[in-house]
Amino acid sequence: VRRHEGGSDASPLVGDDITFDLDAVVQTVFQSGSNWFMTIQDDENLAPFTGAWVFVGSTEPSLSVGDRINITQASVEERFNITQFSSLTFTVTGSGDPYGYVEVPTSAFNGASGDFTAEQHEGMLVSFDDVTVVATNADDPAGPFGEFLFSSDGSTGNGVRADDLSNGIDYGDGNDPDALVDEGDVLDFVRGPLYFSFGNYKVTP
Repeated sequence: VRRHEGGSDASPLVGDDITFDLDAVVQTVFQSGSNWFMTIQDDENLAPFTGAWVFVGSTEPSLSVGDRINITQASVEERFNITQFSSLTFTVTGSGDPYGYVEVPTSAFNGASGDFTAEQHEGMLVSFDDVTVVATNADDPAGPFGEFLFSSDGSTGNGVRADDLSNGIDYGDGNDPDALVDEGDVLDFVRGPLYFSFGNYKVTP
């Protein structure tokens, strides 16, 4: 996965159909709109650049969270500025528990090195524990666009976005997180795979 990610904003392998011998664990499987996505990781020690997004398409995948797979071929593409696999050729080699979460404070994804740190965790499961909702509309005064802002220290400057990419997050009749959370709410955790869209890194619970 590290080779696919490339350690930079865009993978050097974009546009290629790559032959692999990659053993990975399925970390998430979810639907977004009419399409299905997965995330995979290939290091139980959760080293940087070892997670990846997989675009599946409109057909529900046959895989489950915790499945072990060996990928032998895949396309690498940039989709809305996030590096991902598609068109996987793989075999299932086993099943079990998914790998764990990388536990980080929201400040790690802010400041001078914040984007680089976030890039290292793109596609990985991250967990932000004991956080405060600092804005129910992360795009105020525009929006809402389904994203709220939370922080480990209660400041907006160290905030990280939570996005409703998954169909499992339902705000009711619109895109307003205020239907589920209020500013000042203290949450035990916000966790999920790290995503990037519209110029921001965000967790997708």
